[in-house]
Amino acid sequence: MISGVLQVIMLFMRASLAVVLVAAGAAKLADTRSFAVTLMGLGVPVRRQLFLRGFAIIVPLTELALGLAIISGQRCCVCTDVRLQSGGYHRSAQKT
Repeated sequence: MISGVLQVIMLFMRASLAVVLVAAGAAKLADTRSFAVTLMGLGVPVRRQLFLRGFAIIVPLTELALGLAIISGQRCCVCTDVRLQSGGYHRSAQKT
């Protein structure tokens, strides 16, 4: 019973994280100029316009990619297939 409740809570947490990441990434991509101004306010050097523009595009794309990965349910191979045991790394026989 408790594991079922915990699974539902984790599902809601993953869903809310995914929604926030996708919404934030989409909003930043929609207005990269304003996001670049925010980055300048945070201390990114203004003299490097190419770096500033690239950073203003890479950050939202990363947020979108993470959000979409969470929505699709993809997991990192290292996290699910390899487990650390006392004898070193051991490939798990059970795949989830």
